[in-house]
Amino acid sequence: MSIPKSIKSWVRQSSGAKTAPDNAFSDQQALKLLQRVNETLNSLVELGKQGKSTRNLLEQRLALVQRRADINSKKLKKLHRENLRLIKRLDSVVAQTGARGLKGDARRLSIMMQAIQRALFLDPASLSYPYNLTARRFSLSSQNEEDGIIHAIFDTVGDGSRRFVEIGAGTNGGNSGFLASECGWSGMMLEANEDRLSKLKMHFEPLGITCLGNWVARENINDFIRDSGCEGEIDLLSIDIDGNDYWIWESITACSPRLVIIEYNSLFGPDRAVVVPYDAEFDRHRFVEAAEGGHYYFGASLQALSRLAEQKGYRLVVTEPRGVNAFFLRNDVGQEIPACDPSSAYRMLVKYGRRGHDLFEYIREHDLPLMDLDAGGGATEAPV
Repeated sequence: MSIPKSIKSWVRQSSGAKTAPDNAFSDQQALKLLQRVNETLNSLVELGKQGKSTRNLLEQRLALVQRRADINSKKLKKLHRENLRLIKRLDSVVAQTGARGLKGDARRLSIMMQAIQRALFLDPASLSYPYNLTARRFSLSSQNEEDGIIHAIFDTVGDGSRRFVEIGAGTNGGNSGFLASECGWSGMMLEANEDRLSKLKMHFEPLGITCLGNWVARENINDFIRDSGCEGEIDLLSIDIDGNDYWIWESITACSPRLVIIEYNSLFGPDRAVVVPYDAEFDRHRFVEAAEGGHYYFGASLQALSRLAEQKGYRLVVTEPRGVNAFFLRNDVGQEIPACDPSSAYRMLVKYGRRGHDLFEYIREHDLPLMDLDAGGGATEAPV
């Protein structure tokens, strides 16, 4: 039986065979081509089945991926929340280590180790003044190891009323924190910053210390002293307000401290008796915003404070080695401790010297006032 011409024609067209007369296209050729076409069709059918199966598989996998994505999204959100909580905990830990974090803790540990070494290897009795005082310096709450110097001074001259007035107490009680927490002294602490005041009260009000949050001016300081029960003779007056320190001490008449500790501005140098003029609203930080270097425009030189001390009946006996605070004894107290020459006792605060600030140049550039105590015998505007 021969293959009909119509089938041959279809096979030839479907297979892509070259056009030729029907009678030239044999039955055998047509059969082979037909088999090839059938195989191709079967392959396509099989591929279609596989494609459908693969598509179903892909759909299943996509659905699984979506479910996993939903689960992972929930896990990611949970991990994100946990990370946020961890970050907050880390921030809290760092904050609890102090204003300067772990670096600050390392610095404090180094200071403590140095104090222990001095106690072990230095004999203060073999040293002359003021080195026999600074050799005993240490810090439990003070910033620059004033605790040890205060202890050494009162160990020498004896204590009296065991009362203090601390102006600019910060959070640690300033130079009186050690006396209140470790020695049982009483007194008043003033701190105008609300955040610091809350921490100050938490630490010292349970010890019976009066903690006030008022802004200090020479017009109100004596009222604060009287109202807090600190008038008359007290053992310690400490002033650290980064501004009107000189003018506040000049104005105090309500109490008579045996020892005065007051911050000087070492950028004014060892020789000039200069002071920033009084301003009841003085805030050194407003000068920071005005120009770089303004942070250092405040307070008085060591020479200026020494002149004021002489007027009030005090003498300079020591400065702590970091170049921040000066110690003045009342002339009738501890006469075995001699006076220091301000130029010899002067120390440049290390960070100031390292940064190389020229405060007088800054004052000239910004036309800021400065008082010279050597000009005409009083506080007059100084040529810078």
